[in-house]
Amino acid sequence: MCRLQVVIVVLVLVVQVYSQGPFKEILLAVRRGMLQDCKESLGATDADVEHIINANEPENQVQKCLAHCAMKQFGILHGRKFNKQGFASVAKLVIFLDKRKSRYVDQVADECDKIDNEDLCELGAELYMCAVTGLRKRGIQL
Repeated sequence: MCRLQVVIVVLVLVVQVYSQGPFKEILLAVRRGMLQDCKESLGATDADVEHIINANEPENQVQKCLAHCAMKQFGILHGRKFNKQGFASVAKLVIFLDKRKSRYVDQVADECDKIDNEDLCELGAELYMCAVTGLRKRGIQL
């Protein structure tokens, strides 16, 4: 097999792994593991955790607080302050195979940086949905 064929085969395999599940399952497992402490401290259910790690809008107070805790765990929120650099680090992990989309991360970070709320759970939920919807509208699925 010539070098070009080997490169094409490797690229096809990488794209298949990235787009068809194993990579997504790994990300979900990491998210699930990182939220274990949040789940226990908030009394959240497995269903609450799955709802959040699958990038769904929080539907109740526990899920909003779980979103806040997730944002803290991932380094996206420090106190009441949105951390653009933390957000960029996490978001760029999701899009690592498509460097063209990395510019969108900064755009979303700028949008979310404007959000403020005295209630930490509401703040977490608002920032979480800002990030999720901002990335989705730019074609980036979490």
